[in-house]
Amino acid sequence: MRNIIFFLLLLLFPSGVSFAEELPPGKIKGSVLNKTLNGTRVKDLEIILYQYKENKGAEVARTKTDPNGSFLFQGLNRDKQISYYASAKYKEVDYFSEMTHFLKKKELSFDLSVYETTDQDKDIHIKMHHILLETDNNTKDTFVVREIMIVENQGDKTYTGSKEVQPGKKETLRISLPKNAKNIQSMLPLAVNPWDGFSTVTAFSPGTKRIIFSYTIKPGGADYKFEKNLYLKTDSFNFIFPKNGIQVKSDQLIYKGPTPNSDQRFSYLAGKDMTGKSKVVIRLSLPSTDNLFKWVIAGPVMVLVGTGFVLFLIKGRKHRAKKGDDPAQKPSQITMAEQRQKILQAMAELDKQHDAGQIDSDKYESQRRILMEKAVEITKILKDS
Repeated sequence: MRNIIFFLLLLLFPSGVSFAEELPPGKIKGSVLNKTLNGTRVKDLEIILYQYKENKGAEVARTKTDPNGSFLFQGLNRDKQISYYASAKYKEVDYFSEMTHFLKKKELSFDLSVYETTDQDKDIHIKMHHILLETDNNTKDTFVVREIMIVENQGDKTYTGSKEVQPGKKETLRISLPKNAKNIQSMLPLAVNPWDGFSTVTAFSPGTKRIIFSYTIKPGGADYKFEKNLYLKTDSFNFIFPKNGIQVKSDQLIYKGPTPNSDQRFSYLAGKDMTGKSKVVIRLSLPSTDNLFKWVIAGPVMVLVGTGFVLFLIKGRKHRAKKGDDPAQKPSQITMAEQRQKILQAMAELDKQHDAGQIDSDKYESQRRILMEKAVEITKILKDS
């Protein structure tokens, strides 16, 4: 009888099959460096370690840097589905490390950079400002406008703003909106300003930060004047519009023709080295409503990345102006959780491909790190808002 049982076990579990073993715990170590002060190590600073797995983020542990500015976390789960990142608050500004995960490693090491602060914006400028105008067939008389701004801090201090626009929050960037703008949506916490739009209240550390937002406008006639006040020096400015009978003119921008790397359904105006405290005026002459909104962006929506144009394969979100909407309403962040969910679904699919041997480890790690960083970026914004 014993031999029969042993034989059945061999049939059920061949010698080539191994049972998954729980990996021994791992550890993460690193240092906090003050990059304003030439990399001086920061002692006695609280560090919080977070983990991210299956659409859930959670705090794992807390510690403080030792006299050498170093920190250490031990006894960590090395499950490949788990990614880790750390944060620290220095001079009232939150800083975050890059996302990392163990995979086959037993130990991880990274540094967390912090900076001194300033209320002067002399090192802040707009590296790129892209505006995309889309027709919306669902409303017949409405445009959806999407804007992407790349803000660059060329200094060695974090800019925290000087003018308080909300209790405990200071304006770091003023952004104007055109006439009749409604349904504002953004991926960053924003504050409505009483001038001509809204303000960001997020600190700008050295380097670049993307600001992405959208809104709707109703031209209300055959002619519409689209106006944007530029409050900071802008290196590159592009206004992209559909080629469906719209005539566009501007004294500040030059017509460049069809957008590169697109399906020729868009044209654009461009400007370079635009000074701060200036205004861009774009005059739109629109065809009849029926002809204008007969053409619909049903597939790719163009998003501008880096210095060029890239087709972003998502459908445009429907924006509907609700009765009684205030043009200066508080921006909505309702779609951010959905965006995070889509990123996490992409990560799950990537994990399946790697487990099936359809993608090599180097490519897998690189792509997964990018997706995870995006997910964490959105999580941080949701946490701060």
